[in-house]
Amino acid sequence: MLRHRVATAFLLIALLFISLYYLSHTSFAVLLVPLIMAAGREWIRLAGINSPMMATLFLVLQFVGLSIIGAMVNFFGDINIVTGQKILLISMLFWFFNFLTLKGYPSSSTILSYGHVWTVIGLLLLCFSWLAVLCIVSLPNGKELFLLGVGMVVFADVGGYFGGKYFGNVKLAPIISPGKTREGVICALLAQLPLFLLFSFFGQTSIGIVYYFFLALSAVLLSVLGDLFVSMLKRNTGFKDSGQLLPGHGGILDRVDGLIVVLPFYSVCVLMRPI
Repeated sequence: MLRHRVATAFLLIALLFISLYYLSHTSFAVLLVPLIMAAGREWIRLAGINSPMMATLFLVLQFVGLSIIGAMVNFFGDINIVTGQKILLISMLFWFFNFLTLKGYPSSSTILSYGHVWTVIGLLLLCFSWLAVLCIVSLPNGKELFLLGVGMVVFADVGGYFGGKYFGNVKLAPIISPGKTREGVICALLAQLPLFLLFSFFGQTSIGIVYYFFLALSAVLLSVLGDLFVSMLKRNTGFKDSGQLLPGHGGILDRVDGLIVVLPFYSVCVLMRPI
């Protein structure tokens, strides 16, 4: 399992680098659309929507949502960063509501029974994360900043996984995800230090250590929120994984659950205070 997990991770990283650095920011964003749609299909499944007709309808609505957001920020011209920033700030309200639902689980499980509502919320969140990527990579140093944001989540995942496996003792949310521990979160934070060193030595963009660790701390905490929220949906509907598309990882949503909450916040930060 670990071997498949590592092999899939390296393949995904290679594809990310190749597509990011050989495509324009608009072409890269277009390339992400099928990925967003696939993650949307998995979210629909986790929300308890089993009708193929309803699933197709929601996916059509998601594509329409992506098109509308793209039009609002002038996708085929100079990206309107100000409009994008306003939309991304609105997305924070959704995650605040999601946090309250997560905090109240299992008492809040009644709210989760409204599958159609949660489907709409989930598809919107995926659209917002796509917009976040578009806004970041459209910046002059956007490709490097995008890799930094993704790297924070990846290093947090790796640090949290091995920290929880070898040092985990105190459960973070035993009802939702028994594997998540406080020690894992601490290791996820510690894993941000080697990423900072890599970025400092090989990156072309300079960033102060205080601002970096503000972003890193936020990324770790928000990625845990995204992970636990998707785990809550899976537990509520009885699924182990969101899908089986990625060997050793499960579904796409299993891999991007942290990114869909981190990237909108991260993009707002780098747009408000450019690095």
